[in-house]
Amino acid sequence: MVRLFIAPAQLGFFPGSILSKENYHGHQRPGTGRDGRHEAEGPLALSQETHPRAAKPCARIYARRRRSKGGKLYLPDGSRRWTDSWIPSGRFGTPESNDHYVFLTRREANLNSNQKLQSATGVRVGGQSVGHTIYTLGRVFAYLLRLREPKFITGFSGPELYAAVERGEVDARVSRVATILQRNPEWVEKKMVDFQAILQIPKEAKHPRFTHLPEIESFAKSDKERRLLEINRAFMITGATFITPPGVPEERVQILREAIGKVFKDPEFYKAYKKMVGEEPSPLMPEEFATVIKKLPRNPEDVELFKKIAGAGPLPLH
Repeated sequence: MVRLFIAPAQLGFFPGSILSKENYHGHQRPGTGRDGRHEAEGPLALSQETHPRAAKPCARIYARRRRSKGGKLYLPDGSRRWTDSWIPSGRFGTPESNDHYVFLTRREANLNSNQKLQSATGVRVGGQSVGHTIYTLGRVFAYLLRLREPKFITGFSGPELYAAVERGEVDARVSRVATILQRNPEWVEKKMVDFQAILQIPKEAKHPRFTHLPEIESFAKSDKERRLLEINRAFMITGATFITPPGVPEERVQILREAIGKVFKDPEFYKAYKKMVGEEPSPLMPEEFATVIKKLPRNPEDVELFKKIAGAGPLPLH
């Protein structure tokens, strides 16, 4: 028997935010769907002291928090160790590895060029909650575009954030391209917003509707900034996967790996996936998945930069 644990879509969990141990202080009310498939209210995010919408704590996902120990991040065994000893023993690829995210501004803000965007002060960037994919990517774009004193406005569900752009409650946001084309196609067709830059996952995967946009990596001015994007791309590529916990016998892991690999190669899988999800799958085979994980930057300096970007504090200096 194989038991599966599936994280609820409402969590809007960003895989990399497990690195930000200090940011897990609660869990906002459920949203209505995370940016297309990934955009509901955020994961283990803001405390009741820092945001009025924060509600009850989330008990467990990859790790758990214990109020009695100061709100730190703890592993399921109750320890504060965060080493390779708790890395899953089996990873089985992912059905979706290609994606695109754009940084956009509302037309009325008159920030219709990168020069104007970089000259403005206090641009309001909307997001769901600290640690959420859209929030974190919004800060990545703001950091690399070198926005002046941007303000990050949280507490929205996915649909609320689109409405907030239209009502002028925020000036900018990050959105998944597929979601815009499905939910707000008029934004593209009628040029109701200004698209500033795009994150391509993987970097070579251009989107046919946004080939004119600069890739966000073109704004990176150092190897440190390029590694920041490498971490984000790796998390996005590997975020939707099946894993087994430590200690599962290798023969069982191999059986699962082979079975899932066969599914990803089955033409019927592509048809079923398109019917259920509404998009073409872009499977990453288990071997390719393992390669992405191995290449993930692990330099403490790079991890620390990512934690600051994904956190609630001011953006770090360049």
